[in-house]
Amino acid sequence: MRDDCMCAHVSGGDSFKAAKWRSARQSVGAPACYRYAMLPLRNLVLLALAAASLSLYIPISRGRPKRLCGMLVDQHIPFLPVFVVPYLSLFIFFPAAIILVYPTPFAALMYLALGIVGLLYAVVSPFVGCSAARADARGPGALHALVRFVYRIDGKYNNDVFPSTHVYISVICGYYLARAFPAFALWSWIVAVCIAFSTVFIKQHNLMDIAGGLLWAATAIVAAQSLIGLLV
Repeated sequence: MRDDCMCAHVSGGDSFKAAKWRSARQSVGAPACYRYAMLPLRNLVLLALAAASLSLYIPISRGRPKRLCGMLVDQHIPFLPVFVVPYLSLFIFFPAAIILVYPTPFAALMYLALGIVGLLYAVVSPFVGCSAARADARGPGALHALVRFVYRIDGKYNNDVFPSTHVYISVICGYYLARAFPAFALWSWIVAVCIAFSTVFIKQHNLMDIAGGLLWAATAIVAAQSLIGLLV
């Protein structure tokens, strides 16, 4: 299909829409003009499916862990309450990434990757039942209070989570923000890395959870790139 079909939808002076169409077509491998018109609807559907997939975390994560997981090195990682700030910042970073990436050609890929990683967690995590040993968060000041708040919200058993949800969500968001906005790629990755490693410094997770989260995120990103052409 030639680019001539684009002219049926985009006026000659609307160079922004023309560039966006070409970028979207190149990114997702869509050869036909009508697919550009379908992109907003497809993005909304994928976003809704991603939300449903990620919400499976809630009932699964409340189980009693089968065991504590960790390595010897985890015992030497200090408890640093200040890292509760980047830990909680995920709840700003995540929705901000969804909104910022939405008008870009990478929206469908990001939403599909989030949906895939949610399913990975739902399939694997119930059979792992692994938890991390928490720190003694008693202490003065707002930072200790915030850590105690996180512990209280997550429940007695540290959410019974493997791998870390914070890790795979922050990595996926950081990756697609970096692709959509290359000028801010470094900052996207700095935020994502801080969020990921905050999980071990406030003793919500251990290094195994980070490694698993990285693997989950990479798998979801590769799978999304492979499957996106089937959804247009």
